[in-house]
Amino acid sequence: MGSYIELLAAKSNRFTGQDGGMVTEILASAMEMGLIDRAVVVGRDENWKPVILQATSVEELKEAAGTKYSFVSVMPELRKAIKSGNVAIVGTPCMVSGARNLQSNLLKYRKNLKLVVGLFCMENFYYDQLAEALKSKGVDDLTKVEKMDIKKGKFIVKIGEEEISFGVKELDDIVPSGCKVCQDFVAVESDVSVGSVGSPDGFSSVIVRTEVAKKIVDYIKEKGYVEFSEANVEVIKKLINYKKKIHPYG
Repeated sequence: MGSYIELLAAKSNRFTGQDGGMVTEILASAMEMGLIDRAVVVGRDENWKPVILQATSVEELKEAAGTKYSFVSVMPELRKAIKSGNVAIVGTPCMVSGARNLQSNLLKYRKNLKLVVGLFCMENFYYDQLAEALKSKGVDDLTKVEKMDIKKGKFIVKIGEEEISFGVKELDDIVPSGCKVCQDFVAVESDVSVGSVGSPDGFSSVIVRTEVAKKIVDYIKEKGYVEFSEANVEVIKKLINYKKKIHPYG
């Protein structure tokens, strides 16, 4: 789990997202507070290909909401953003580790990288390989896909009223080598970690790790921007241990 101050389940009253919309809520609130003026986030094109961008407004944050399950090069864009002001970054555990490494070695990152939001992540995929795998499952036109999700070991693709689902294990052949040795499920080096595991449907589990994240969450509570519930820490720990089991070092 890593060290943390608070664990809660939350659902934004203002934004929709993959689950509870809490990544968007946290970033938007940080902007309102004047803590950041931009966030390095991942959007997508009409074919679900991930696109890296600097969101400088709430509207741009909303456009980037939702999980894409594909890699994109975040670090080069962070390098650009860091020259322009106070920055947040959203990333998987490997990206979070990269951002922290930059902070520990370069002054401009220590000064200007104000918030690191980590995403729960079991594994990620390269876009071309994932698109080909989905095509083999009957997803011929990615422009019609409304949402992708992974729940209870199933990869789920929603197209209108139809859902195509299959076991995530069927994608084992395209899991990148780096993912196969990563044991960090909850982005332990982040300021705040967000994911669906351990929360009721429609909510996000939020692991508040640092004082800067607590300050943002306290602001969100004060404004009444979210609905809260209780997160199940044991369910999260179960997935943490499972990732360690299936991704041994070496």
